[in-house]
Amino acid sequence: MPYDLPPPPLPKPRPKLWVQITIALTACVLVIAIFVCAVFLVVEKMFRSSDAYTMALSRAEASPCITAKLGNPIVAKGMISGNISENGANGSADFEIPVRGSRGRGELDVSAIRTDGSWTITTLTLIHDQGQIHLLPVPSPCQ
Repeated sequence: MPYDLPPPPLPKPRPKLWVQITIALTACVLVIAIFVCAVFLVVEKMFRSSDAYTMALSRAEASPCITAKLGNPIVAKGMISGNISENGANGSADFEIPVRGSRGRGELDVSAIRTDGSWTITTLTLIHDQGQIHLLPVPSPCQ
């Protein structure tokens, strides 16, 4: 053999198709999860910055019936659910605020309307493990 040539270099192995698909799917799931979390955070911030939310929580904190049942301080803990709709100076809101005190927890059920830029709470009820305490429209007697 007059010429001993080295063998040609081996081609670099390509990743298998299933590896590429797995990486692509993982990236898609991650992007979707980040988007969903961002939407939840924006909605949560919208609720917590609304006057209807602030008014409802203030009323609950000032209620002797609610503080007797849940204890002090009363704080909002958890995800708010419901909806707020605003159209210019008017709007409506129906939402639930999970609340907690030193002795228990419950959920504030809130309905409110906005007329000429001012919110009015129409219904405010604490739902807890032993029943309900109505603050608006007609207050419940403390038990």
